[in-house]
Amino acid sequence: MVLTDGSTTSYGQDFMPGSPNWLSVGVNLSLPIFPGDRQDQTIAAAQEQEMAAVDDYDEQRLRIARELRSAYAQYQAADAEYKRGQQDLTLLATQTYSAELNDFRGGRGRFQSVLRAQNTVLTTALETLTARRDRALAIAQLDYLTTQYRGVQP
Repeated sequence: MVLTDGSTTSYGQDFMPGSPNWLSVGVNLSLPIFPGDRQDQTIAAAQEQEMAAVDDYDEQRLRIARELRSAYAQYQAADAEYKRGQQDLTLLATQTYSAELNDFRGGRGRFQSVLRAQNTVLTTALETLTARRDRALAIAQLDYLTTQYRGVQP
């Protein structure tokens, strides 16, 4: 029989005929053999929390770095589109519109061609504005992610 304090008691009879009944009492004690090698449970819990925090930190830092790379790629694409629209397409569409309008005024062109060229100018301007908006959104996202990335630096 095991008692709640870790001690044991037993009562029994030997198998040999004529031998007396016996009573056995034992005490179990937990003694630290190497007390210098013991680990305090609070220290173990703190170390586990520290490891979890380091893992969370690394995971968050990698996620933000991926988002930064993605946002920068979006910025580059939007910036290239905006510059192309601003420098090349708008200028070309405006020149085409001016030529069509001059031809119409000179009696060599048709009014429908003038309207088509004017529509191209407006469409190009709208696409350039859309690219400008996308570029501004990418810049805002980069600014936000940069502050987040700085916040997780060691």
